[in-house]
Amino acid sequence: MQARQNKIVPIRPEARRRAKPKIGRIRLTLYLILFFAVMLSVIAFVVYRDDLSADSLAGFFGGIGRLFSGESEETADAFAYDDFMLSRYGALQDGFAMLSPTRFVMFSSGGTQRYAVDVSLQNPALEVSQKTALLYDRGGTSLLLGSSRGVSLEQTWPNEIYTARMNAAGWFVVVSPEEGYKAAATVMDAKGKGVIKWYSDQYILDACLSADGKTLAVLSSELLDGRYVSRLTLVDTQDADRPPKAETALPEDLFFSLCWKAGGEIWVVGEAGAVFFDADGQKTGAYDYRGRTLLDCDTGGDRLLLRLSSHPISGFFELVAVDAKGTETAARPFEERPTGLSAGGARTSLLIAGRLLVMDEELQTVLDTDAGDARGLLQKTDGAVMLLSDDGARIVRP
Repeated sequence: MQARQNKIVPIRPEARRRAKPKIGRIRLTLYLILFFAVMLSVIAFVVYRDDLSADSLAGFFGGIGRLFSGESEETADAFAYDDFMLSRYGALQDGFAMLSPTRFVMFSSGGTQRYAVDVSLQNPALEVSQKTALLYDRGGTSLLLGSSRGVSLEQTWPNEIYTARMNAAGWFVVVSPEEGYKAAATVMDAKGKGVIKWYSDQYILDACLSADGKTLAVLSSELLDGRYVSRLTLVDTQDADRPPKAETALPEDLFFSLCWKAGGEIWVVGEAGAVFFDADGQKTGAYDYRGRTLLDCDTGGDRLLLRLSSHPISGFFELVAVDAKGTETAARPFEERPTGLSAGGARTSLLIAGRLLVMDEELQTVLDTDAGDARGLLQKTDGAVMLLSDDGARIVRP
């Protein structure tokens, strides 16, 4: 059924000249009818354009509400929250999500609390996309989806959840044990509807989705004769019966983290090194830690950030940036143990010795400032850094 077209007739100049300055009751009524007709046509256009998307309609009315209320959607420089023990946090396109074992809170980008939900999670974990937050109990069975409008899905998973990952479009994959297999990866669309379930004869350590959701990447491993046998498998989510697109053996090492970047690169991080692949599963490079211990890593930026140390107990470490070809593009030594690491775009931020250190792509300092009582940080892709404490957050803009 085609959307009904509304025709808007322009007011002719001569009609304007004949109009009297004083508007009568009948003319005012006609103007109101015309106004609402125009508004309905705009709403119909928005809904039709977005395939009857409720998000677009909610966003439209939200914008109208902000227009009359005077509320701004510009990001605030600071906002507060009450009695919230910081646990997990993430930035969405139009807001900010925070999760503790007992509470999930969604804020607008202007710092206004949109809603709060009581939860009961033993080991809370949070994943965010542009518009959606996925929260779950790692090792438990609780799983929820939240957006700026509220919680859209609350589900009890059939088996304990090992891990869950979400792509930018809001699709997600849940890894859990499965009878008769070592594990299974279940792909869900943005509305929480099951797409495929892939079974593995190895333990699944991590899994993630391509940006379009058409391919599932699975990192699996098992211990055979005292050595790790690991592989990367790419699965077509459009056809569950089709053989894997690619299946690649990984070096003899314990790999534990998998990341599918927006540009199509796949990063696999292990205890002794990292391996890089393209979207077809072809290896593009590798990086060896050269005997150094991996203390931490961050996959949120344009390059893989590794915190490596030859003497972990001493507190000394080296921050290393590696590109998708396995090339070390920058490195910088530090003598004190940091309390936070976050990367976004070309910027990297550290919380170290009570200070916030923001670095460029060469890991050179662009900002060194007091971090106050911040316990966590989030480097955003626009260059801003969010510092988080137990009772509030503030935005630092280098």
